[in-house]
Amino acid sequence: SLASRADWTGGFRDIACSTLVLHGAEDPVLPPANGAALAQGIPGARLHLLPGTGHQLPDALLPDIATLIADHVLAAPRGP
Repeated sequence: SLASRADWTGGFRDIACSTLVLHGAEDPVLPPANGAALAQGIPGARLHLLPGTGHQLPDALLPDIATLIADHVLAAPRGP
């Protein structure tokens, strides 16, 4: 569909919820600087670089990633 091909460049600036950016520290496709820029562009976002990780998430890291996400969600501020 056309909506799936829309230009979303800069759309991340519209994110208004607590955000955790997970990025591979060894990503050859999107360098870690891209993850840092994304986190800097989202107010209050936190960046976590995954050591030794490239562009794909290895299955062995999934439990650690799940813990990072759960910790982030539990620490996120709650609305009224």
